[in-house]
Amino acid sequence: MVVRFLMDNVQRENDEILERINRLATKEPYPDKPTAHLSVFLKACFDIELEKTLVELRRKEEAEAIIRNKRLAEMRRKEEERKIQELESMAPSAPAPPQGLPELETVGKKEYSIMLYGSPVGVLVDQDEQGRYSYKKHEPVLDLKVIDFIEQNFGDIVGKDMSILDKNEFIQLSAFKSAKKLNLKLGVEDLGKVRYYLKRDALGAGLIDVLIVDEKVKEITIEGSEPITISYGVHGMIGTNINFETNEKLNNLIFRIASVTGQNINEQQPMMSVQFQGFAISATLGIGGSSSRMVLKRL
Repeated sequence: MVVRFLMDNVQRENDEILERINRLATKEPYPDKPTAHLSVFLKACFDIELEKTLVELRRKEEAEAIIRNKRLAEMRRKEEERKIQELESMAPSAPAPPQGLPELETVGKKEYSIMLYGSPVGVLVDQDEQGRYSYKKHEPVLDLKVIDFIEQNFGDIVGKDMSILDKNEFIQLSAFKSAKKLNLKLGVEDLGKVRYYLKRDALGAGLIDVLIVDEKVKEITIEGSEPITISYGVHGMIGTNINFETNEKLNNLIFRIASVTGQNINEQQPMMSVQFQGFAISATLGIGGSSSRMVLKRL
């Protein structure tokens, strides 16, 4: 009987424990509907805040991941650059190009301009219909009757003082007076062209000035009023569109060169050979109706 009593006490204690657990686990009903609605609302608010917190955490984690990836990419890029630099430093360096070698010239069309007395003179080297190369000079466009008139009527003034060709007043006065006498139209834009032709004829070599200045021209051969031929770069001997109108005009150039170099040339002594301004010049005056001849070779 004593054992049964003790067992009953133990059972009763266990039953009481189970009943307390059941009361704790069992949710008490809300006393009224407003309280129930409030509970639902509070739970929803809690869930929303919880979701916001989770979203913010996810964003933060994504941002950190992006930053980490960028850092890793930058580290990889720098490492690759370092390896490339190491490889480049180990590679043998290319030999330096030889100094002072001239640029190779090729046969073909060439087009350029040369500044003479403040005006551009065009040069075109190209093939004609027969496939032959020729050298064509293109000077400023102007009616040369004006130049001839100025040289005939103002030549004495220019001969006494060549510097007058640099004075705008003289160029303007002589040009407009000549144009008026010849009944030709001449504008202010033409005054530079007038100066070019006057200086070309008074100070330079006239028609062949551009050939003298053009360093691609190695030799100039003039025979009377025939078209001038030249030795031009790798093209060799080619023709030009330049020629003296008469044998007399070629003789005038020969006499000028003889005068400035102190040479004597006439019908009794018709041959001349001299070096002048970087050229070896040989000239022969035409006698008995033959054409004069002059060859200039660049030294």
